[in-house]
Amino acid sequence: MESSPDRSLIKAQLAPRAPGLRARVTNRFSAMPGVSGRSAPARRFKDLLRGYVSDAGGIDNCSEVRLGLMRRLAATVVAAEQIEGKLLKVKTSISLRFVNWLQPLCV
Repeated sequence: MESSPDRSLIKAQLAPRAPGLRARVTNRFSAMPGVSGRSAPARRFKDLLRGYVSDAGGIDNCSEVRLGLMRRLAATVVAAEQIEGKLLKVKTSISLRFVNWLQPLCV
């Protein structure tokens, strides 16, 4: 059975490529595109991702789909932690204002 032109095109697109022709994320050079990796959130992201991969049995036991899901999970956790930190700062600020407002009334 002869393969159709569409099928051969798909095979060519899915064939393994040289590392120089792949995206940085595919080569695992950078965990997050556009981020240098030196910021605190980027370091936290890498730490989480390393932990997830380790729990899954190492990088050799993880498919690309699983790695992609782990990246998304790590990014979501980092984003949630940043939001929680901002909320804590706002909550602390409001609590301090309230205490300062109540202090003269209690004397």
